[in-house]
Amino acid sequence: MDKVEHPSHYGEVEPWDFEPKMPSSGSPFVDHLRMAAVEYIWRAPLKGGVTDLEKAANVLEKAADYARGGLS
Repeated sequence: MDKVEHPSHYGEVEPWDFEPKMPSSGSPFVDHLRMAAVEYIWRAPLKGGVTDLEKAANVLEKAADYARGGLS
């Protein structure tokens, strides 16, 4: 498997395969953070385990803060 185009830590289906189908929040930045969280969750069992889940939680918290009008 090509490590650049198809890294093994995503398995057979990669997050960008379904990213275009993800509903928009109306904020490109929030959408970017949401997708980053999905990527961490998706790869957790194959790469970073609990650390990736913690990263996903951190990114989602930032997305929520931004959506609430925080983070400038």
